Amino acid sequence: MKNNFLQSKSWLIPVCIIGAALLVVALMTLARGEPEKTAETGKVMAITALEIQKQDVTITIPSQGRVTPRVKTLLTSEVSGSVTEVSDRFVKGGFVRKGEELLKLDDRNYQAAARKAEANVAKFQKALIQEKGQAQVAYNQWKNNRGATKSEEARSLLLRKPQLREAKANLAFAKAELERVEGDLQKTTIVAPFDGLIKEKYINIAQYATARYPTGRTGRYRLCGGPPGHSAGKTRLP
Repeated sequence: MKNNFLQSKSWLIPVCIIGAALLVVALMTLARGEPEKTAETGKVMAITALEIQKQDVTITIPSQGRVTPRVKTLLTSEVSGSVTEVSDRFVKGGFVRKGEELLKLDDRNYQAAARKAEANVAKFQKALIQEKGQAQVAYNQWKNNRGATKSEEARSLLLRKPQLREAKANLAFAKAELERVEGDLQKTTIVAPFDGLIKEKYINIAQYATARYPTGRTGRYRLCGGPPGHSAGKTRLP
């Protein structure tokens, strides 16, 4: 009967072992205490900041087609002279902008002509002032002696009217001559008449350019075509 009792209580042994184990784990957990909390720190990433700036960007688009001229013209020099400067863009196939300097001629003779014309203007301005003064003196004398001169022609000569007209005409001519030579001086620089493509170049540095002789050929062109695989269109060049 004793053996039957022991057999009926045998299930208590595993339960006691498990309970003891749980008790030991609980005691160890209490003894260790709560784990130390540490502040979490995020990872710092190194970055590079760039200031955004607006700028022109050239995009290359492959295209194919036929280049045809819209407008074309000859580049000619209106004055003569030796070529002293040539733009790097003044080459066959180069694109140029309206007003861009292409060639510069030796302008020393035109500078001298402009200075001479300025001197003539100053000389005739002085002559006109003097003639106006003499005409005023003559007028005052004529008022005091009106009865001595009866004819209109004699009175005109006495009042120095022809001399005054001559002085005014000389000054007007001198100013017109100054304007002409200053225009010639400006023409020693040959510029592009419009945005376009240099088709031909007929002159180079140290060569002599004759007035009204072509120095090159330029024009506005367009491409009749488009990117490969697309329908044909028209693209202005440049």
